[in-house]
Amino acid sequence: MLTPIRLTGSSLAVREIDDETTRIAPLDVRVLITGESGVGKQTIARLIHERSPRANRPFVTIDCGAVADATFESEWLAPLTAAGGTLFLRGAEEMSVHKQWALHRHLESMYEAYGAVRPRLRVLAGQVRFESIAVKRAVLGLPADGPVIGTPRPRSVARPRTTP
Repeated sequence: MLTPIRLTGSSLAVREIDDETTRIAPLDVRVLITGESGVGKQTIARLIHERSPRANRPFVTIDCGAVADATFESEWLAPLTAAGGTLFLRGAEEMSVHKQWALHRHLESMYEAYGAVRPRLRVLAGQVRFESIAVKRAVLGLPADGPVIGTPRPRSVARPRTTP
């Protein structure tokens, strides 16, 4: 069993993310989590999963750039859907067109088979590049105003200049 996730810090940004994950977790909606590398998108995805009704089901992370197109649906999507878990797509901006189409087709068939009330698989996606949010919203079937959690950008540390 994994150690439960807790956000640390007391900044306004951390409190907002904590509140947003608490609000979104019980809803069976797909979520796009954005932010720069290393800010904790996967941690936020796990937090959403742990706070959801699916907490006792599998939480699986797929590195979208590393999984072969040929095995994406048969070895990853199908077994996880059968288990009714949560899928976190790490590096969603790295999804090939083939994977995007397979995911879209898989999600469509799930809704047709099980109805739109409670899909068997919850999809959370994390991405770094902000310019592709519209594309990922379309692939994940998120409405234009659907949930996107933006992780705070790390503040750069100002270093004193040295004069020669």
